[in-house]
Amino acid sequence: MIRNLLASAIILAASASAFSADIANELKAEGATSSDVIGSALSACSDAACTAGIIADAIAAGVDVASVMTIAIAADVPADVAIQTVAAAAIAADVPVAEVMSAAVATATSNDVEASAVIATVSTAAIAADVSVADVMSAAVVTAAENNVDASAAITSVSTAAIAADVSVAEVMTAAISTDGVSDADAVQGITQAAVDSDVAVATVIEAAQAANVAEITIVAAASNTTASAEDVQSAAAAANIDQAVVDAGVAAADATAGGQTDNNPVVDNTPTIEEATVPDGASPTT
Repeated sequence: MIRNLLASAIILAASASAFSADIANELKAEGATSSDVIGSALSACSDAACTAGIIADAIAAGVDVASVMTIAIAADVPADVAIQTVAAAAIAADVPVAEVMSAAVATATSNDVEASAVIATVSTAAIAADVSVADVMSAAVVTAAENNVDASAAITSVSTAAIAADVSVAEVMTAAISTDGVSDADAVQGITQAAVDSDVAVATVIEAAQAANVAEITIVAAASNTTASAEDVQSAAAAANIDQAVVDAGVAAADATAGGQTDNNPVVDNTPTIEEATVPDGASPTT
């Protein structure tokens, strides 16, 4: 039986290799379309390894990322699996992360796949391939704007992937704040949410935000607009020596825009900045 299983495995592997090797040549044939060639090869696959091999060869043959995702889904590869597999192959083939991110989120949006999860998937693959967090963050923010995805949610997705890859919160904060179109509030809010999701102390985010010269009222308001508990935000702010009057003003500003903080409050964009909130007399709103 073991010999039979081994023989079957060898046959399957040989079949997958044959399909894979033929992709580039078949695409050059007269009248051939990428949809027919790649779709047929994927339909003949019986396992994930074969699917990944066909997709990798399609990318290597120069078929654009969005098209490969669409073809894979049409060949009955589940949308989330198709997006993840194509994104990984494209990143490995040095396709620019901005192109991969844009194709992945657009495909996700049109196939009812959660955009934030896709941003996290592409971010994870890119960071593992040594693409800088700054480049990944920029690609995510631009793509989010193009697809009506909340900026802070996109930042959370990238930040979660970066933190999982042992990138420091300080580096993530610098990348977010230096990204065009990202407000300090969105950066702090998105990274705080990622920290909460990753079991990183809120205090670590507040320290990084202070080091990046983010106004303290903005830090507190943004952190309060996440699923971090009010107690954690208050404690972290106190540990960072933020004046209690500033803390109270920041929490009030968050309450005014988010309808009050709860442990299940969704990420809310447009947290008030220092200019939009009132700080009690005698308290300093900045670091």
